[in-house]
Amino acid sequence: MDITPIQAGSPSDLALAHVFFLDPGHGWVTANDCSGGKAVLFTTSSGGRTWARTSIEPSTCSAGAGSTAVFTDQRHGWLVRLEPTGSSASLQRTTDGGRTWSREQDFAWITGLRFVDPLHGWLGGDLRGDTGLFETANGGRTWTPVPTPLASCCTDGTALFDAPTFLGEERAVLPVTLREADRSVVAFDVTSDGGPRGALPRRSRR
Repeated sequence: MDITPIQAGSPSDLALAHVFFLDPGHGWVTANDCSGGKAVLFTTSSGGRTWARTSIEPSTCSAGAGSTAVFTDQRHGWLVRLEPTGSSASLQRTTDGGRTWSREQDFAWITGLRFVDPLHGWLGGDLRGDTGLFETANGGRTWTPVPTPLASCCTDGTALFDAPTFLGEERAVLPVTLREADRSVVAFDVTSDGGPRGALPRRSRR
């Protein structure tokens, strides 16, 4: 069965971008028409048999530009929009499943986002000139820097933090791309007391 949201009656110039399914029934798909200056978020609660649509901010035709939706439950979600060539990104949140969204929160860049519940989340990126890992305890309304150690090999280079992956309530792994001159390595910060109370990595591994 074809469950593609772009079917008869939908603009043929919309290109599907990113798909996120919370469970077998609830999913969200972003679609963009960069040349036409329009974008849509498709939402389903029937496993793709029927779709609702909401207009969202369009992305440009630059490589890597686009919007990605992530959700922790059927109501609470976040929409990340990236514009790589313009060195800009934005974050919006919803509490009604994607029907309405908050005003855009601007970042210079977002390299990773993960929420473990509607309030607690982590973001890797650049916020007002401060690059690193940030955490929120209020659903993304405000963000606080998280202390993160860097591998001794590359403390003078540029660190690009991804979002942590949680292995249960306490343990998490945080990938960090370290760039210095023409050299690039990936290190992993780990924590054993992270969970919803805050990711505080304790050591680095190459």
